Amino acid sequence: MTKLFTVEVILLLQLYHGAGKTDWSIQVPDTVNVESGKSARLPCTFTHPIDDYRGNITVIWKTGNAFHGPVIFQCVLPYQESAETYTCNNVATKTDKDRYLFSGNPNDNDISIEIVNIRDSDRNEYFCRVQLEDPSHAYSSQNPINLQVNGVGKADWSIHVPDTVNTESGKSAKLPCTFTHPIDDYRGDITVIWRTGNAFNGPVIFQCVLPYQESAETYTCDNVATSTDKHHYRFSGNPNNNDISIEIINTKYGDINKYFCRVQLEDATHAYSSAKAISLQVHGPPRILSLSTKFYEDKEVAVICTVEAEPAPTITWKISSSCQPILQSLRHNPTQHLMIGEIQNITSSANYTCIAINEHGRDEKVFQYLLANSAGIPVLEKSEALKRELKPLNEAVIVLTLLCIALLILLFILGYKYRVKGKATNSTPREPNIFFAYRKLDGSETEVE
Repeated sequence: MTKLFTVEVILLLQLYHGAGKTDWSIQVPDTVNVESGKSARLPCTFTHPIDDYRGNITVIWKTGNAFHGPVIFQCVLPYQESAETYTCNNVATKTDKDRYLFSGNPNDNDISIEIVNIRDSDRNEYFCRVQLEDPSHAYSSQNPINLQVNGVGKADWSIHVPDTVNTESGKSAKLPCTFTHPIDDYRGDITVIWRTGNAFNGPVIFQCVLPYQESAETYTCDNVATSTDKHHYRFSGNPNNNDISIEIINTKYGDINKYFCRVQLEDATHAYSSAKAISLQVHGPPRILSLSTKFYEDKEVAVICTVEAEPAPTITWKISSSCQPILQSLRHNPTQHLMIGEIQNITSSANYTCIAINEHGRDEKVFQYLLANSAGIPVLEKSEALKRELKPLNEAVIVLTLLCIALLILLFILGYKYRVKGKATNSTPREPNIFFAYRKLDGSETEVE
């Protein structure tokens, strides 16, 4: 009984301690609005999983990017059990670092800061980061605080993109992105950046710098992104119209993704990213990529049809020995746009036609299967697709064969002539009969041999 009670107490203690643990998290507002010349508080609170932590806390604030942006504020807060207010010197290397003041309290898990004497150049995205004494115990805000500086007649930073862009596989797709910014009569360079997956940490697929051109109606801009398929994207906007749209050339199913645009002025602190993603959807008719066979351990044979399509097609089979088409016996979906239809228990010679259909079209191909002998050893003939692929090779082989035959005939003729000439050279020569005529004095002619 005592042992059972002890086990129950241990379990309760474990449950109690487990329930008390929290994960890393950071809470920040989406936007902070302030008038030019006043102060702005950027709130940031956090939770962490270390129980009764009594060590130092490092506070870091960045602009533009949570991980790679410039540090505007950094300080180390020592543990003070009953402190109600904290002061913390900013050790960031920023020239105007004295404009950024700590205004939180680590005992309340608050690492907020305050920016004094707000000006237009403070418009930006701000990220906070908290770090315990062990550097591996750290966490950064995933979402930025958009600081908006309000002034008479001035526009705020904003980006406008559609929720979704639909296109057909093989065609081009434009990803629209327009913006506003607060700089009056701006005439400097504009940097355009596009990412996939994540607005701040996703891979850069397009990046270029657009110089100011007062009356340009069209712009070309070389993509300097390091992606291997950077020529797959081209600029299709006009910065004079606050348009930084791009175009994806010859779209494929692999382009299905979420896209984010970012605009940056010459001063890197003047930048803005789209908070909302463009979801690119690519659709198209089915295309049968291959027909093949699969052999199972129990000697069962299956014919496999691999189809590329979006949306997913219906795959049916038609067998030459049967009048009615049959549905696939098995279907896989290895990727979002790749389908595999499989028909099993192949026991007789026949033509197996794979038919793939969706709302955008259809495709079909034939696979010929030949059962060679009574032992059940299958002999597979080439599919029609493979025959078409091998046709140029077959034609080349035929031409080469004809050339070889012509060469052999030529060699035979030359050899024959050589033998005839040799026989003529080795035979005994004969003096030719020479006939001539002369005239006698009496006028008659005599022929002498």
